[in-house]
Amino acid sequence: MKKLRNMTEKIKGILFDFDGVIAESEQIWFGTALITLKKMGIKYDKSIKQKSTIGIISEHLFQQLIVEEDYNLSQIMKNYKRELKIAFERQSPKIYPHLKKFFRSTNLKIGIVSNAHQNHILKVLRKNNLLKYFKGNITSCTGKIPYKPFKDGYVIGSKKLGLKANQVLVIE
Repeated sequence: MKKLRNMTEKIKGILFDFDGVIAESEQIWFGTALITLKKMGIKYDKSIKQKSTIGIISEHLFQQLIVEEDYNLSQIMKNYKRELKIAFERQSPKIYPHLKKFFRSTNLKIGIVSNAHQNHILKVLRKNNLLKYFKGNITSCTGKIPYKPFKDGYVIGSKKLGLKANQVLVIE
């Protein structure tokens, strides 16, 4: 018990994943992938369920889903991004209620490390009046930052919180 108390005394911040941890959005991402493939007339493996794809980047999702040998991933991603924009305009993900309460009451430093684009994260946080709790502490593992599970995003996220890695709890 003493060891656990010492560990919790060292925790000064938390880095959260966004989709599926803060926002109930995994189903939107997966459903939109299926819609994209259907609209493009691309055959996919119907036995793959959303639950088995949680946490993987979109490109890897399509590589798992598509059964055809010859496909244009960049064209699929372009269509997928367009469909996602429509899907998220139609249905904004909900924030888990217990987390809203936690964000408002915690004294810990909090941040987000996600494979989602920052604009998506900002839009959802703004809509739910939560942006003020994460301002300056959002790390999007897109572009120059390698996607998770590579450690770069977590290292950057810890630095944004002004903390060392061993002072931060990561919730994925």
